[in-house]
Amino acid sequence: MAGRDYVNLFSLRATIYSLLAITTVIIAVRLYGPLARPRTFQWDDGWMVSAYIWFLTLSILYLVLAQPMLRVQDARSGKAPLYATMADDGALVKRTLFFASPFFWFCLWSVKFSLLSLYKRFTKGLKVYTRIWFGVTIFCALALVGACITSLVACQPVSGWFKADGCRSQRDAWASNVSVWYAFAADVATDLAVMVLPVGLIWGLRMPLAQKMSIGALFCLGLVVIAVSVIRVTELKSNVGLYDIVNPVWLAFWAELEAAIAVIIGCCPGLYRIFKTRSLKKKSTYNSRSYGYGKSGSRGPLGSRATANDIALQPRLHSAIKITKTTEFNVSTRVYGDDASSQEELTGDQMYVYPGR
Repeated sequence: MAGRDYVNLFSLRATIYSLLAITTVIIAVRLYGPLARPRTFQWDDGWMVSAYIWFLTLSILYLVLAQPMLRVQDARSGKAPLYATMADDGALVKRTLFFASPFFWFCLWSVKFSLLSLYKRFTKGLKVYTRIWFGVTIFCALALVGACITSLVACQPVSGWFKADGCRSQRDAWASNVSVWYAFAADVATDLAVMVLPVGLIWGLRMPLAQKMSIGALFCLGLVVIAVSVIRVTELKSNVGLYDIVNPVWLAFWAELEAAIAVIIGCCPGLYRIFKTRSLKKKSTYNSRSYGYGKSGSRGPLGSRATANDIALQPRLHSAIKITKTTEFNVSTRVYGDDASSQEELTGDQMYVYPGR
């Protein structure tokens, strides 16, 4: 089967390098705070590190595989003559794709588990939501296992993945397509489950409706990943028949694109939290400059308060305000436990924010 004309060696490598650079910058910004202050490192941060590692590994595999994969594909489609080492290149392609498929799914599911870890901190004390969270998490884990199994048995015997003449039967072609379609269905179903899960939690936040909608839209960015998945399988349907082997060049191109978008979308809640914290810091610093002086000449706060609008992604807020000195003003905000709380300290004219303390 001939590959798509827009996927050649230059476009494939340029796409991989570009997506790798963009994703690296975004993940670095997303993880700078948690890595700089290890005490603030949470499970959702760890899963995003995992997602990036799998994405990086996948990108390296496709970069190494790009040239032999395209040479084999061009020779098989008649665009180029057969060559002496074609069998060896074909075996290399199959061996690499054997590992690339699970790496791709591990990347996507690491993003899902990162979001689930974030939601878990908001379900403390809420039994119904905790049970729903466990149900969605188990569903996602089982779907991942199913995707890996269908990919593994797409070639029979499994040793055919490591042979030049393996995975060429009609049964293998059919099983390969079944694996792709099952993985697509599992990916979309789990994405929808992860997006729907926080709807009730967001609705319970004590904040204006507009802000609830903005946070809800943030978590619904997973629709972008679903859209890319739909485009990927739509292209697949229009380019392969029932018993055709999926074009590995085309599959690599779209897998790389979908994995990169998934990692970027997974970083969005963390980036939102970072920018919200910086906005709160600037606002509090500005408020500190409006302090007046008492009769004794010491500075004291004329008025400063923390509201639900100032704290990002924090449900059912209640603040404990303690004034320890006339020159110090501490605000502590806690949500169902230490690991889901944030503390802000204002001393003099400076504001220090320690998320997650």
